[in-house]
Amino acid sequence: MITAISVFLALVLAFVSSASAECAWVVWGHSVIDVRGHPTKVDDWILMDSSDTRAQCMVQLDERVNRANLRISESGESFRVLVLVQKDEGVITFNRLECLPDTVDPRGSKGSGL
Repeated sequence: MITAISVFLALVLAFVSSASAECAWVVWGHSVIDVRGHPTKVDDWILMDSSDTRAQCMVQLDERVNRANLRISESGESFRVLVLVQKDEGVITFNRLECLPDTVDPRGSKGSGL
């Protein structure tokens, strides 16, 4: 009897630990505009999409890149930096799209307000 309980508990613990290891993934977006060499923050991080896996998140991120039809200036395993250049006004807009686990908030901690 003790062996059956031990096996059951081991299976439950294995299921709980594997379920907690999985998390949702989020596509975040952020923009900075540079006017004649003076960068200015345009917006805070914006939640754009979510998915069940990192691979799905990266597909969503790349679909957004393709739809925007902008030049990628920098690329990594979790992010793409897109650049829109408006040469006539000396304006460069940098849009960063990034896939992060839903447990990570690029906006930082909000604090308790106390």
